[in-house]
Amino acid sequence: MLFMRTAIDVIFLNEEKRVVDIVKGLKPWTLNYAPKEAAKYIIELPPATIQDKVKLNDLIGWSQET
Repeated sequence: MLFMRTAIDVIFLNEEKRVVDIVKGLKPWTLNYAPKEAAKYIIELPPATIQDKVKLNDLIGWSQET
């Protein structure tokens, strides 16, 4: 979050792409945020994007196009 000017929403996912932590409105210059459980992936979104659309243990998938 260094050098960020606005807050963001953040979703932390484990190896299975299951939501292990959600942070709404993570403030700029937050130096040491650690998710509640170990995370392999991080999704950063504009503020107020998550609302109640994503919950802990949700499975989020994506495909890789070549």
